[in-house]
Amino acid sequence: MYYCDGEKNCERITGYALKGGKWFSMRIDGDVEQVSEATEAQDCVGKIGKVYKDSTSSHYHLCLNDNKSVDLDGVTDANFITGSGISSDLFQNAANKLIKVTADFIYVNPTFSAENSKLYFNKVASDFYVYKYLESSHAFVSDNTSGIFVYQTIDGVAGLYKEVNLANPSLNGAITTWILFDCIEDDCKQAYGYVKSKEASPKYYYLPYDGVANNKEVGSTPAFSDCAATTANGLLMSDGSLCVVGDGSTPIKYTMGDGEVFVVDVKTGSPFAASGIKYIKSTGNTFSFSEVIAKEDIGLHLFTSGKEISSNKIDDNNKTKLTLYDCTKAGVCIAVAGYAINGDKYYSIPAAAASDEVTPANVNVCSADSGKLIDDGRGIYLCTGTTNKVNLAQPGFYALDNNDFASGSSFASGDKQKMIQISDTLIGVNNVISGKGKKEKKIIFIFIFIICKITFLF
Repeated sequence: MYYCDGEKNCERITGYALKGGKWFSMRIDGDVEQVSEATEAQDCVGKIGKVYKDSTSSHYHLCLNDNKSVDLDGVTDANFITGSGISSDLFQNAANKLIKVTADFIYVNPTFSAENSKLYFNKVASDFYVYKYLESSHAFVSDNTSGIFVYQTIDGVAGLYKEVNLANPSLNGAITTWILFDCIEDDCKQAYGYVKSKEASPKYYYLPYDGVANNKEVGSTPAFSDCAATTANGLLMSDGSLCVVGDGSTPIKYTMGDGEVFVVDVKTGSPFAASGIKYIKSTGNTFSFSEVIAKEDIGLHLFTSGKEISSNKIDDNNKTKLTLYDCTKAGVCIAVAGYAINGDKYYSIPAAAASDEVTPANVNVCSADSGKLIDDGRGIYLCTGTTNKVNLAQPGFYALDNNDFASGSSFASGDKQKMIQISDTLIGVNNVISGKGKKEKKIIFIFIFIICKITFLF
């Protein structure tokens, strides 16, 4: 097996060759051996670079690290970065390298020159992984970085992505080669949204959910929005601001800023998605949506005028403009009812009405206060029904009862028997585990019963 460059300079290499639908290992000494046709479960430990036939799919797979392989079925032009570890018998040193796969061959890519200490994204099937190249060891090492990244495909190196030069966009490839990534440590997803260049007079780019072929510079098509109506929700203004309809029907413009989050009911023309209420992240150069949010961000979020705030930012100016959303790991948000807590102040937040400050009733029982906050002199409680109550000093998940809610409660009739989440600062319906009502309560009561039995026996 030989690799020849454009000037017909050739060298013998090690790798695999496909012939008649079967893969053959090709050693540098000329030894040729057919890959076993016997299927086997994935076991790539100490076998980086090995090709085997998978017992589940009966497809050939290539081991990329001890725990990961890639299905070779239908792969005709791709490059895969291997992990750290021990190489298979065929390759002397396949770890931390770039492996090229064509329709007929598999070998270590001999031509790509990576830049020292630069991050590269690698696509494996539908997943993306991040690596840093270290020139001192000529190796790609896994990098569990977090953030939003603007990258582009590399000409002639399918499946590998390098950073876009936002300071000088003319040095990059065509806009249709650009792609946004959103990473939470080792979980990276493709993102969609707007990008701002870092030039003195910045340009803005539209990278939509419906494919890189539709990537464009914002200007004529798509045009900038004037943020004059609710139909502009999630669209970009000419000054780089995002139009957000947070409460009521008045659009508000927000500029790009690191770490800020918005909730947007996306409209036609938005790059984020075709529809739905989405969790939009902002950096100094991007507004973006992806189907990944941090584990600690799954659940309840407090917003005012479409922008996320912490409860200690509630004041007299925004206390009637609060909204509460329950957001999934995929970044999809649902408006829910609940309460916000700011020290010794409490705010009622209905899902479909204006929020406002409330004072817990000074009572001991919940008979007339289902769904409301009470102060029994020992602590602040949420009445989950007309009988049961939960101490707010004990965060966790609880079930609302099947009672009508009292007038002035944040909750509506449709919230009966749903699960709620209580944290130090927020109380709200949890839609991930709601909708089962009595089943959750039975599980909780059975668990308590078992604990009591064990305590009694001992």
